[in-house]
Amino acid sequence: MNSGLNSSTPRRWAVTILLGSLFLSGVAGIINQVVWQRSVGIYLAGAETISSMIVVLVFMLGLGLGAHAMGRWSGKLRNPLRTLAIVELTLALANSGICYLLTLDISESVFAFQRMAVSVGLPLRAVYAIASTALLLIPCFLMGLTLPLASEGCQTQLNYEEKRLLSVLFFLNTLGAVLGAIVSGFVIMPIIGQQAGLMIAIMLNSLAGLLAMSLAGHKTTRTKQSEETAGDLQTLKTTRRLHPDLVLGFALGFASLGFEMYLFRITALSFGPRPYVFSTVLTAFLLLWSLGVYLARGRKDRIPLYLVLTAVSLALTPALRAILCPASADPKQGLYAMAVLAPCLIPCFGFGILFTQVAARFVKSWGRDVGKYFGYNTFGSCLGIVAVTLVGFEFDPDYSVLVIAAGMAMMMLYLRRGWGPAEAWSNHRPLLRPAVGLLVLVLVGQLGLKLTGHSLALEPSDVVASYYGKDGVIDIGVDKTGRHNLRWDGLWHSFLVRGDDYVGSSNWTLAAVPLLCHQGERTPDVCVIGLGTGITAATLAKSQLVDRVDAYEINEVLKRILRDYPDGTMNVAKNSKVKIIWRDGRSGLALNNDKKYDLITQQPLYLVQSGSSCLLSREYMQLVKSRLKPGGVFCIYSNSMGIADELAQIVRATASSVFKYGESFDKGYLLVVSDSPITYNRQSIETKLRKEGPLAVECRSRHMGVQALLEYRDSPRLDWRCPYIITDDHPLVEYPDILQYLVARARARTGK
Repeated sequence: MNSGLNSSTPRRWAVTILLGSLFLSGVAGIINQVVWQRSVGIYLAGAETISSMIVVLVFMLGLGLGAHAMGRWSGKLRNPLRTLAIVELTLALANSGICYLLTLDISESVFAFQRMAVSVGLPLRAVYAIASTALLLIPCFLMGLTLPLASEGCQTQLNYEEKRLLSVLFFLNTLGAVLGAIVSGFVIMPIIGQQAGLMIAIMLNSLAGLLAMSLAGHKTTRTKQSEETAGDLQTLKTTRRLHPDLVLGFALGFASLGFEMYLFRITALSFGPRPYVFSTVLTAFLLLWSLGVYLARGRKDRIPLYLVLTAVSLALTPALRAILCPASADPKQGLYAMAVLAPCLIPCFGFGILFTQVAARFVKSWGRDVGKYFGYNTFGSCLGIVAVTLVGFEFDPDYSVLVIAAGMAMMMLYLRRGWGPAEAWSNHRPLLRPAVGLLVLVLVGQLGLKLTGHSLALEPSDVVASYYGKDGVIDIGVDKTGRHNLRWDGLWHSFLVRGDDYVGSSNWTLAAVPLLCHQGERTPDVCVIGLGTGITAATLAKSQLVDRVDAYEINEVLKRILRDYPDGTMNVAKNSKVKIIWRDGRSGLALNNDKKYDLITQQPLYLVQSGSSCLLSREYMQLVKSRLKPGGVFCIYSNSMGIADELAQIVRATASSVFKYGESFDKGYLLVVSDSPITYNRQSIETKLRKEGPLAVECRSRHMGVQALLEYRDSPRLDWRCPYIITDDHPLVEYPDILQYLVARARARTGK
């Protein structure tokens, strides 16, 4: 039996080729995940948190099932590398099918299926789960097979037994995922679009398959290693149904993905919920995890010590965040501002070290044990996502990471008993006790600060109340004037009403302006996408021309604010004319195909926010158009926050590609579009206001006046042309820097 590479040159090159195949597979895997998640979310699940999480869970579950299944099958394979090649090529074929589906206009068919399922009493989330599973489970299952197959082929066909290479396999596969995350977040989504991204993944899977196929001629040169080694490990693995190392692998998966969910939340709070922020966190997490995997290769087994030290770094994260990160988000901050978060990412490095150390301890027969270990780790990841998202996000996010840190420390007690008395702990004792003492001190100190309401933040906070939920965090802060401002995930969005101070605000104009633009005698049926604090919906409900207001709201955290601040939210929750529907607005419009509206208006969503294109794309606007009555108007909030004029311009260009007529207000801040001519002048405004009651009083109040309403309209007309438009496939509006670059290039080519 060899203890290393065969001395012949072909065998050395064979290992290098296998590593290259696994690297390409990792790149393709993360590209697939990013594109699939967004595409399936648009076509099936909408944008709500639970529906989106279902897609992620199906992806992770498929990986875990595939890895676990290969752990059982690996011993029966005569040529694992040929099987690996077939799996990669099959993945390319399956992805080609998904890519073809994205080229078709299947949205109405999908929505028709969902409406039929709901009509027979099937819960909508069950429909999302069934559809996502049917579409993604098989390709995700295939992806889960790849790492165990590569491990098995390396040991049985390439005759490599040294476990340091096993760590390199993990490292290169994850390093490929790092590159995939960078390419997905910074190139594919903003520059070339989802379908082109899938084509790249198809080529990478195909190339990975061809590389693996080139190694299929290597035959097994040795018999499989015996079931297990002698000694205590032999006794443990043959007498226990579940080995302690598998339990630890499950716990590491739970902790690492739970911590990743925590990172996504705290970075959104500190730097804004922008796609760049999420891509950066994903890339940093995978990079540090992979470095931990690589540096742990061949190191002495010190799992208990690394476990405690990682728990200490986890417990310190809330304090580091409070000290290093700003109190609220600023969308104008560059990516380099996120460098202050680097110390908060240290646990990712520890997770990588522990993953490798536990794998090296457990794995003997590479294909079988890697599959089993990777499967349990992935199943733990699924549970970590569910626990932190559905339970932990209902509270201060710092509690989640403190609980995870305490849970990792508790694993020490389990391992002490599970590994048995024969386990040598002498290597850990000199530093283990001080580390445990430090962990207890940090945990008690952090919990004490949290429970007593203290903070380590360098700047005092203006927050008087915080509302946590799976859909985000809403903070209520008091400014110098005494106004209660509401921040969604760190970004200012609205305020609690005092008297008539809402008149003239952007939320108020989102109601008044499109109502004045509507040419009908009455505007009975109105829809508001995004309830917010209720200013737009309540303002429309005041109109004597409006009979009903349907308000779609995705963020159920607002239920508590509506309950606690009825006057500050204009009592919109109790308004008999307003029907609040707690659902994603896009999927709500799509499923409620029998309802037509005279007016549809959207509450503020900053253009640079992640997911804004779902309510700005050409496909979405076509959906809105199909839900408007003849002469109906659609009002679009188009706030670029001064980051790039091209952001507002691409929204106008997209709207003009769907609707025949359009007017802009307040320098493009607000758009009103329709398929019927829009008249907005003094005569039309006065005619409308003569039919109004309370709303007419507001329009003529000290805050506004007819002249102010007239001047609100942009004159001269703004430019509604742009070389690009927003599509579901190409969400360009969320990437201002890329958009500016592409528009500048397009204009340079055309000379305009």
